[in-house]
Amino acid sequence: MLNPVSEPLVEKVLPALRKVVTEKLSKRGYTQMEIAELLDITQPAVSQYLHSQRGFLSKEINSDPELDEIAEEIATLISTNGSRKELENTYKEFCDVFVGKEGFGDLVGYEKDFFHDI
Repeated sequence: MLNPVSEPLVEKVLPALRKVVTEKLSKRGYTQMEIAELLDITQPAVSQYLHSQRGFLSKEINSDPELDEIAEEIATLISTNGSRKELENTYKEFCDVFVGKEGFGDLVGYEKDFFHDI
């Protein structure tokens, strides 16, 4: 079983981030197969992200300049073979910023205090 503190992030926030990164890579000219390889997901999953069948909180990321900038950095790290450590740190930064946003609890169905250990 997942850590209950991380479940909302894993189930709701990270798929939205994956959708945004998928869109950014697609805009850079990557094919669905190339994106699938870069993200270590299937091509059908990429298609679902690009057709808005997954990652339902992506509009919250796209509409927030700070979150969108971090997502852009993640896309760049992925597409340029950035180090695993850089990628991990940037993912953590993204999660910290997202959790700190006003209305986060309403988006994921949990109170912000629930995430004090993240």
